[in-house]
Parts: sequence; structure tokens; C-alpha cells
Amino acid sequence: MFKDIATTVLTFIIGAIQLLYVCLDEKKPFYQLGVIKFIMEHSIMIIGISCIIMILLIIICYFIEKHIAKKKWLSLVLKEIVDKYLCGMNYHTRVTVFTPTRNNKHLKCYVRFGYPQNLCPKPRKIPISTVEGKYIGVIGKCYTEADAVECHSESLEGINFAKTLDKNVAANKEKIVKYMTETYISDYNVLAKMNRKSTNFYAYPIIGKDANIWGVLIIDNNEKKTYDFAPVKEVIKSYTDIISLTLEI
Repeated sequence: MFKDIATTVLTFIIGAIQLLYVCLDEKKPFYQLGVIKFIMEHSIMIIGISCIIMILLIIICYFIEKHIAKKKWLSLVLKEIVDKYLCGMNYHTRVTVFTPTRNNKHLKCYVRFGYPQNLCPKPRKIPISTVEGKYIGVIGKCYTEADAVECHSESLEGINFAKTLDKNVAANKEKIVKYMTETYISDYNVLAKMNRKSTNFYAYPIIGKDANIWGVLIIDNNEKKTYDFAPVKEVIKSYTDIISLTLEI
């Protein structure tokens, strides 16, 4: 749409300049205006700059549209995983693809699918730990080790997180520490800021054609009972291979 608007504007500019040439009569007051004189004297430059701008806009729009198309396609793939292997419209379970930021300091939500909403609420970025053996959750462990990770923990529902771990009451602190250990979260602040503290996780790496990890596909479930990932574990490699090939990673 934006590309079409840009093309229309450029066509209008070129047509208007051509019309001025056709109707040019320097004796008329209209053609004595400073702006009209400037346009006529620099018409070739104006058309050239307009063409360059239009080409740049077309290139930018192409990459934006391609990026949007990739996300839409990937969302459909995640929807298929949810519908076929994760109990369909079960709002407790969602699938998300995380990819590293350009500086490789964080993992960000790339695409998510789950019922009833597919949004990636804040915090959307998860720090990538630089300390060996310490991870920022299942996603961080999967990304660092490039291997599947599964874990289960008890719900933290109803716990009001204090500013620091030590300031939590003893009973809550014990539950939080247990949860952090079982879900590989080494940073209390990251856990405290999470909008949703799920209880069941299964993460699988998405490997690119260069054999490097491109991202992580993670399934999380927030039910209080242990969730059985067996059905999806049987097909997850096929889906990540399809993602890698189709997106030309």
C-alpha cells in the first residue's frame, strides 16, 4: 500500500512538471512565482531525486513485506502445532519462537501463537547469560547448548514478589528458589518481571543451514499439573527443519 502511494506521488510530480513545460508562458504572473521558477530550473534534479526516493521506498517495502510474510507463515505453523499436538484451543498452552537480537545480548519474541491471544507482552527480551553454566530460563539454556530442554515445576500463583529474593517471606522464598532451579532461571529480577510464570516447558533449537542456532521454539504451559509433551516431541524436529528450510535461515 505504501509503495503504491509513493508511486502515485512520484507520477504526480513528474506529470505536474511536464504540464508546466507544456503550458509554459513566462509572461504570465503564475510563472513568475519563485517556487515555480525553482521547479522549472531544477526539474531534472527533482525528478531524479524523486526516482531515487521511490526506488529506495520500493526496496524497503519489499523487505518489510517479506518480513511480515515470514511472520504470518510462521504463525500458521505454530498454530498447526497447537491445534494438532497441544490440545487445540487450550489457553494454558502456547508456542513461541525466540531469536537473538543483533548484538546477541538478548533473546526476543519473534512470533507467538496461543489462544486466545498471540501477543508477546513485556518483557519481550530475555538476557543471554555470559556466565558458563548459568542460564536465564529454559530458552537461554536451549539457545546456549543448542539442545532440547524439558522441565516442570510447581506453580507460583498467588505469590507477591518482593523487590529482592531475600525480602520474600521464608515460605515464598523456598518456592521461588525451587522454581528458579527447576526452570534454569539464574536472575531473580527476570523472573519477578515475567507476566506469566508457566509450570511446564519444552524448548527445541532451530538450526540454520550453517549449523548454527538461529532461534528457539519453546512450548510453555501454566497448568498446575505436569503436562505431557510426548505427542509434540515426536514431530518437533520435522517442524523446526521445515521452518529452517522455508525461511532460508
